[in-house]
Amino acid sequence: VLNKNRSELLTILALVLLLSSCYKDLGEYNYVNINEVDSLSFIQHKGGVSVEKPGSVGIPMGDTIWLETYLKFTIDSLPDYDKYEYEWVIYKDGDLSRGEERSRTLAITKDLHLVVNLSPGMYDLYYRVKDPGSKVIWSRKLSLTVTNPLGEGWLAMCDDKGSARLDMVNLLGLNYRIYNDVTALTGSAIPDKYTKAKAIGVHYLPYHEKGRPWVYLLSEGGTTRLNPIGFTWEESYDISYIMRGDCPAGFYADDIMQLDPVATYGTYMRKGTDVYNDDYAQSISYDYPINQIDGVAFEAAPYIAVGGSGKTSVLYDNTNKQFVMHRPGRDFCYAVPQAGSMFDFKTGKDLVYMDKQSNDVYNGQITAVLKDPATSKYYLGRFIPTSGVQTYYNEIIGSPNIADARHFAVSPTYPYLYYSVGNTLYRYDWVDRTARILMQFEQSNITLLDFYDNSPKLYSTTLNEKLMIATYNDDGEENNGILYSEKEMPRNEDLIEFVRYEGLGKVVSIDYLHSGI
Repeated sequence: VLNKNRSELLTILALVLLLSSCYKDLGEYNYVNINEVDSLSFIQHKGGVSVEKPGSVGIPMGDTIWLETYLKFTIDSLPDYDKYEYEWVIYKDGDLSRGEERSRTLAITKDLHLVVNLSPGMYDLYYRVKDPGSKVIWSRKLSLTVTNPLGEGWLAMCDDKGSARLDMVNLLGLNYRIYNDVTALTGSAIPDKYTKAKAIGVHYLPYHEKGRPWVYLLSEGGTTRLNPIGFTWEESYDISYIMRGDCPAGFYADDIMQLDPVATYGTYMRKGTDVYNDDYAQSISYDYPINQIDGVAFEAAPYIAVGGSGKTSVLYDNTNKQFVMHRPGRDFCYAVPQAGSMFDFKTGKDLVYMDKQSNDVYNGQITAVLKDPATSKYYLGRFIPTSGVQTYYNEIIGSPNIADARHFAVSPTYPYLYYSVGNTLYRYDWVDRTARILMQFEQSNITLLDFYDNSPKLYSTTLNEKLMIATYNDDGEENNGILYSEKEMPRNEDLIEFVRYEGLGKVVSIDYLHSGI
């Protein structure tokens, strides 16, 4: 009986508790609505055109992103936007570049209007609005794609008041665009030692080292590679990592050139009067200077006529004043295999200029400008490296101011030698043996002359017909350098301007990037 009474008592207590839990509190309370963002819309300004409510945003690296926001609050119908707090935060998906952060705040403004200096890739872009009074934070996520505009166009190494700066003419769009200081723009993390030094050159090697493309930067602070995808840098990209033996402290190359810009891994590197050969396929990696004949070293001139993969290249022996040959993969040079019919290959003259690549238009002939130290007369000679057959030799006559020339270029199509003095461009026709002033530029200095034939994807059928000319004014103005592309004409006619690219620095070297990225 006692247990039965206890059971009934527990049942009654349970019912009382259940009824208590269902009791409705009818007391008076003050509820406050939270002032939240009820809706949000954007206008993306692109080249003067507004795109409403973009769910995703695409922007080329280096362009200006402009997102104008329109906020509607649940309570604040006429909001004072200044009393709210804002934040734009990016979060990057995928791999990070060297020194890159996974997320960071881009701005703390209501609207987003800034230059995109993010590396190419996919990002989540978060927009946050905070009401300081209620402490409520509201957010919206957008997809942000930063594209790489630097996969096609002219690379330009510039002298920026004694420092080395890499500019680029982007040709991927309908119109060209200049990017100044692309290593800073892309956040490549390249150390200052390479850029805070005198500029030497830039080279794009599309098939170097296992067929991987590289951009080489040369300055008196050092020589290094950059990955063409985003222009990223790592310590192992320094040239010392591909040289055999100990690399001297403070080493830098004076020139690097690829044997064949289409399909070979081989390169030459020059340091002072020494020349080195590198060929991944033959396990040769800048180990010993090749400027020697029969074990005796000579001083090499600063020009190499590159023959191409498996073909003979030509160097000039400054010590003995003679042309010599080199076969890629060998660690020595040798004499030209046959005697010349027009001039002695042991010329006894100073080499003033030699075209850097043998020219297929003229059956692989090279062109050289020589100076007789005894008479100060200039000569032009041409021959075919593979056979040693000479095709032309004559004194250069009637060429005004050629002794003061600082830049030369040889036409790949016509019998023309170009040279410049100050802001004046001259052309010498070696068939007619006549010279003329071709152009005088408004800017004070011509800083570069050259032709290029490294098989770019754009303008591939016409680019190597264009003479590239860089000019600059030393007047203290920023980025007043101009790069001209001039089309040659037959019968000694004037050049026709194909295009000009304005807004560069003081260009000392160019090469064409066509990485396809």
